Amino acid sequence: MKYALAEPCSMSMDDLSALIAELEQMPDRIATLLQGLTDGQLRCKPSPAPQDFSFVEHMHHLRDIEVMGYARRLRRTLVEEVPKLPDIDGTRLAVEQAYNLQPMAPALHEFVAARRGNLELLRRVTTTQLVRSADLESTGIVTLAQLLVLWRRHDAVHVSEMTDLRLLVDR
Repeated sequence: MKYALAEPCSMSMDDLSALIAELEQMPDRIATLLQGLTDGQLRCKPSPAPQDFSFVEHMHHLRDIEVMGYARRLRRTLVEEVPKLPDIDGTRLAVEQAYNLQPMAPALHEFVAARRGNLELLRRVTTTQLVRSADLESTGIVTLAQLLVLWRRHDAVHVSEMTDLRLLVDR
């Protein structure tokens, strides 16, 4: 995924607390969107295009991005000097790992556990650490604050796509 940053991001501790609160809501948002869906609805794709995910594919993608992406990015940015952070091709992973054929529950559980761990670490971040830099593939040099904004944006995109999908499968 190509990330775009409009401008440098300065973040206060209040901003960080608000961002953490938003990231913390993601598991509940997902649970609400999944409530009452059948297995067929969970696996329904809005189109045959590989980048158009079913709920199952969204969940596996979010789990993988949380674990292989944001958890690693966060930790490396906090301890390394300008680490090179690889991009993750979510569509490729979905196809290669046949996400839509996998069970939903383990991915959801692993996502929630990883998100909780990441939030615990974020709660200990200082304003000094928010300006630490990393080299994010496909984006360039980003501060930790910018990385957190991208993370929030990534969540928002998936909530929007899953909301649209819920409207489609409820028809």
